[in-house]
Amino acid sequence: MALLNTKLSCNKMKTLFLFNKVVYISFFLMFSQPDVWAQPGEPDNSFNGHASTQYVYGMGLASVIQTDGKLLVAGYYYDYKETLPPNNTEDILILRYNEDGTPDADFGDAGVVITDLGRYEECRSIALQVDGKILVAGVSGQGNLPDVGFLARYQADGKPDSSFGINGHIIASYNDVPYGGLQCTGLKLLADGTILVNGHRGGENYINEYRFIAKYHANGVPDDSFGNSGLLPTPNAFQTKESFDIQPDGKIVVATTSIGNYFGIARYLPNGQPDVTFNNTGYVQTYIDSLGGNGYLVKLQPDGKILLAGTKNVWYGPSPGNDNGYDFAAIRYNANGTIDTGFGNGGVVSNRFQLAGIPSKIEIQKDGKILLAGSTGGNLVAEGDYVLVRYLSNGKMDSLFGNNGSRVYASQIYGVCNSMDVKDQQILLSGWTIDGATNAVSAYTLAVQNDDSTSASNSLTLCASAATALLAAGIQGVSYQWQFSTDGFVFNNISNDVYYNGTNSPNLLLNNIPTSFNGYQYRCVTPIAISKIFTIHFLNTWTGAISNAWENPGNWSCNQVPDSNTNSVIYSGNVVVNSTVTVKSLTVKKDAAVLVGTGNTLNVLQQQKILQ
Repeated sequence: MALLNTKLSCNKMKTLFLFNKVVYISFFLMFSQPDVWAQPGEPDNSFNGHASTQYVYGMGLASVIQTDGKLLVAGYYYDYKETLPPNNTEDILILRYNEDGTPDADFGDAGVVITDLGRYEECRSIALQVDGKILVAGVSGQGNLPDVGFLARYQADGKPDSSFGINGHIIASYNDVPYGGLQCTGLKLLADGTILVNGHRGGENYINEYRFIAKYHANGVPDDSFGNSGLLPTPNAFQTKESFDIQPDGKIVVATTSIGNYFGIARYLPNGQPDVTFNNTGYVQTYIDSLGGNGYLVKLQPDGKILLAGTKNVWYGPSPGNDNGYDFAAIRYNANGTIDTGFGNGGVVSNRFQLAGIPSKIEIQKDGKILLAGSTGGNLVAEGDYVLVRYLSNGKMDSLFGNNGSRVYASQIYGVCNSMDVKDQQILLSGWTIDGATNAVSAYTLAVQNDDSTSASNSLTLCASAATALLAAGIQGVSYQWQFSTDGFVFNNISNDVYYNGTNSPNLLLNNIPTSFNGYQYRCVTPIAISKIFTIHFLNTWTGAISNAWENPGNWSCNQVPDSNTNSVIYSGNVVVNSTVTVKSLTVKKDAAVLVGTGNTLNVLQQQKILQ
């Protein structure tokens, strides 16, 4: 005999026990109606009372959401008191907001941290460590001296972290080799706490050989084992905060360009060497449309595909001339570097607004939809607004968002959106604006309503012998369409058949559902709203009512033996397996036991756990 044991928390045990009671006594389930959501893309007036929050005399360039939901915005502050030479009028600025958009009084000085390193400083990027400390990177300069990079680290309350560098910061010396003069524009934190920073050297000289990614240990000391003495040259790379990303295996994906306005991606191994498994060369470039463009925003999807977003060159007038500008554009590559032709139009999507559009951040929602944020105006006129576009996971415009997939948010005079953060029910756009009344430049965050509903899921626990359920959408609409998904990302429309009835109504009836549907997710879509997601689970609990034999249906709560699509639970007793058995998952309480007879097999496809 073989004895099987596994593990789960007490809280999980209570949840499963409640599910067990529902399954055991009920053959028909009806769930309460979920909340009704407003139109996604509309400003969220619950955020500081008016969908926005701001800080005068500052610019927001980067942002990140903490695990507690608070928002950090980093950039620089205009110190107008410093009017004498060398005119070091810009200082590091970090703002923290509560979830409702009000300043966090527990952070810095009433929600504001300003740091003057004795030069001018522009904070370009921000990241959170797992211990809650805040790391920022940027560019520093003084007078006619060349610009250099800096790193600074803060405690969770906004105080400088004295264990990092000198008094919490590191400023590169231009004469240091090889790190001297490396201007930091973006940073990423690796799982082991080490820091990757991208940037360039030589003042504003963007010659290819001056573009690098640098690696630092967690304490800020350069890691000389990376690349070439700590630096990875990245020819043709873009030096923006979002122009590189890190794969789960540690490979580095970098946005590039070349003469002729090609979108491009280069991929490197964790040690800084080119990854020749990527397009056989480590590099791929794509020319889009007739005028080309520049891709400088990189985002890795959970499935390994690579999104590269930026601008497509266009003419805004009736003929080529001085009215040239940019449209939003994005390409999706497969993990091996080939174009994903199932995305958009042959792998490419683009959007045109009334004014030229410059994207600044790309994000992927939990439901697989793609958000691209930025600003209108570009290089055409001295005015601009925040703008946001949402695509379905296949690159098609999401007609349920904003105005048929996009929304422009008007600024008073001029606004530039530099960053975006995504919550389940909210999208936060951060940057800066000019106030029409005072003409002051202000760090500015705008909240937008979202409907990324994967975190709001109603779980339906069923027996295979009575797999019937009624799903109530709980939303109003002139038309309804129920959809299902097998992975939580891609949802497909369903029609009435032997399994479904009411696919175009507010209530969907599921009949005779096979256990192979375990884990399927359902939602209802109307022209203006999306319901919460319902997830099907098949659960069978051991009762031992007749004997200790696994194979006897009378010993299970559903009066049938679990199959390969069923989640099985055993709270007590000694269960004996005398055949070859396969289940989807198995949970066993600590003092219970499963005994597998000699020559027999118990296969658990997904996971096995022990309840304490």
